[in-house]
Amino acid sequence: MTSTKKDRVRQVDKKRIVNYSSTNAIYRTISGMRAAIRIMKEKNISKISVGSLNIDSIWASILCILADIELIIFVHGNDFNKEHGYKSISDVLLSFSTLVQHLLVIPIADTIVCNSSYVGGLLREKNSYCEGKMEVVNPGIFVNDFERNNLEESGKSQNQITMYSLGRLVKRKGFDKAIQAYQKSQLMSSIDKYIISGEGPYMDTLNRIAGKSNTKEVYFTGFVEHERKVELLVRADIFVMPSRKLPNGDIEGYGIVLAEACACGCIVIAGRDTGSVDVVVPNKNGLLVDGSSVGSIRRAMNRVIRERQDFWEPSQIREHAVRNFSWTSKKSAICEMFMGNHS
Repeated sequence: MTSTKKDRVRQVDKKRIVNYSSTNAIYRTISGMRAAIRIMKEKNISKISVGSLNIDSIWASILCILADIELIIFVHGNDFNKEHGYKSISDVLLSFSTLVQHLLVIPIADTIVCNSSYVGGLLREKNSYCEGKMEVVNPGIFVNDFERNNLEESGKSQNQITMYSLGRLVKRKGFDKAIQAYQKSQLMSSIDKYIISGEGPYMDTLNRIAGKSNTKEVYFTGFVEHERKVELLVRADIFVMPSRKLPNGDIEGYGIVLAEACACGCIVIAGRDTGSVDVVVPNKNGLLVDGSSVGSIRRAMNRVIRERQDFWEPSQIREHAVRNFSWTSKKSAICEMFMGNHS
């Protein structure tokens, strides 16, 4: 009986995995590929892992075909879903690359790791070749980096409410709608501060929207380092990122900052048409909203403000994050995937 590729892989006692990176440009040449195949056979390397569905994944697919080994692809959403158009040569090349990825890489891949169930659903709609080989593994966080201090240590009081948003300042994050909802909230006076951290091409637009209000201003901090980010998250009560899917397919594949906010005990308001659905459990650690609707976001803000002290318990929100979002909780799924023990 002829053994299959996976049968031969399982015969390797000590499996080895190569993470194919754009820095390994040598493998993009014919002589480099020959050298790579020789090294993989000598070292009993059984799999190649590619961190994103991009140009590197095409080269890795060819290498896996030639070496007859397994290919693991990680997908994040915008690496396959965003439409690039045809306005420039760069757009044409990116669109062609995406087509090749769907026609070559996805069919060749043995395992496709999606960063959220939402991304998995989108990929399934676009490419039938992914059926039966998809795994969903949410990125983890180092939960010990995110601990809420007690009120005395953080300088807070029960009567102060701080609302916080953090991320690259791009349209899909929904910070524009969040500002508008904040400005229209009947309970806005209950919020002591609304702080937004990050940089990006949407900064001027957000400043214009924030400047239209004659009431409390929105504070923009710009880019913040990790330590400052943790400090702001720890001091926040409500975290808002009502992401939405844009017409060109631009999406929020997961939103790891939501998990970080939960680890700090923040009540999270997030968009439902994104990978946020793997983080936010409605009425447990936050609320899901229509990210394209200012009204939906505003109603969620009002509800959280009204119910904050009676319904939402920061320690329980953090406990849920520790159980579900830590790297420790992801360890077995990742080990099974790489060691070939999953069915």
